[in-house]
Amino acid sequence: MAEQQTHIVTLDLTDSDRYAILVNALQDYASDALDKAQREDSTTAERDHFQSVAATATELIDELG
Repeated sequence: MAEQQTHIVTLDLTDSDRYAILVNALQDYASDALDKAQREDSTTAERDHFQSVAATATELIDELG
């Protein structure tokens, strides 16, 4: 079997690039949590949990703003 090669990628990101990546990730996280909260097969506990997760992500976005 051939040896597995390791590849390292580095990115030279500006602060604004890092900020945009963080905000986009938080927005995706909040959106995904809200989608899960709205699923019909979710239990009340799951809906409450995902709504809380979405609220926390949204608050973090607001604080970063």
